[in-house]
Amino acid sequence: MSFTFAIIGGGLTATSMLCQLVDKLHLLGEKGRRLSHQLTIVVFEKNGVFGPGLPHNDQYVLPFHITNMYAKDMSVRWGRPDDFQDWVQGNRESLQTRHPELITVFASTDSQPPQYRHYPRAVMGEYLKSQFEAGVEAARNLGMSVELYPNCEVTDLFEHDGHINLQVRGNLNTPSSFCYADGVLLATGHWFESQETENYFPSPWPASELLIGIPAAETVGVIGSSLSAIEVALTLTSDGHFVRQPSGTLSYLPSGSPRKLVLYSRNGLLPRVRGQSGPRQNRYLTCNRIRQLIEDTPHQLTLSVIFELLDRELSAAYGRAFDWQQVIRPPGDAAQILEQDIIAAQRGDGPDGELVWQTVLVEIFPVVRELYLNLALAERERFDRDFNTLFFM
Repeated sequence: MSFTFAIIGGGLTATSMLCQLVDKLHLLGEKGRRLSHQLTIVVFEKNGVFGPGLPHNDQYVLPFHITNMYAKDMSVRWGRPDDFQDWVQGNRESLQTRHPELITVFASTDSQPPQYRHYPRAVMGEYLKSQFEAGVEAARNLGMSVELYPNCEVTDLFEHDGHINLQVRGNLNTPSSFCYADGVLLATGHWFESQETENYFPSPWPASELLIGIPAAETVGVIGSSLSAIEVALTLTSDGHFVRQPSGTLSYLPSGSPRKLVLYSRNGLLPRVRGQSGPRQNRYLTCNRIRQLIEDTPHQLTLSVIFELLDRELSAAYGRAFDWQQVIRPPGDAAQILEQDIIAAQRGDGPDGELVWQTVLVEIFPVVRELYLNLALAERERFDRDFNTLFFM
């Protein structure tokens, strides 16, 4: 029996899904080959390139836009966390040839331990392109049919006679057509609604549109103060430059007509600064414990259960009751809190120079997505509203 599976969006999620599906079928041996011959994968991508998606496309980002997470946490394969870092090291020369602007970037990252490196988003985009191409080739070698539709947008889908109908439109004003699938993965990643409002930009990308559309010396309101807001700030202040003072201090010098940015935030917090992780292993807030909770109460998990485990873990790690108020409502304004965060990240608060609370959270990274999706809907909305910025690092 044949099965057609459609993926809407050809970015990071689609790449990860395709690569891990192929890996799993390989492990099944002959059974995996038989299953592959029955499977058709159809991928629709609104843009012309498969792999990088919106935030890692070298046409949309600038060299100073870096990945939000360490390289060791950016693999498309769950079981191979060093995959991205290893790929960068193996392709460094070719990357520098294609992107000369990365030469200074690689030179600066050489001074950092490999596990703590951040690379430009464009480097991640090249990795995703290569992994998508390799995944398609490996799938076809297994006998799977893979159909790719670049420059195509899925505008609607609905169930009919046990199948899913997808309405597809090309970018060249071609008439819409229909595709039929047995299953669909919605992997668009971003949900920016089109806006006709003058001077409104729904996304940090493409960065060039912000630079062209917002003249120098303008005042810009940025709704939010989390990761995307930082990307906007980097873009709109890129007309200035950094200089090293005789004292060794690095200072930013704005342009002659700098833009003024005002970040609007409900909690007034910027993203937390990432420090080093230590060797300590969690006792209470573990991946196995979270998986067990998900199995016992799928899609009904509450934040109180998770926070109770987190509180026990942090109290055990620090040897005292953990002061949550210092985290949720730290004293000082945003600039003071950021300065304190930078110092804490540099010095750490653990025996090996690590930040203990971040070490605790990093250990459950492999199950964070699964945990989030299994929160009860009201609890998920509560997390997005009250805690998203707090735990983003």
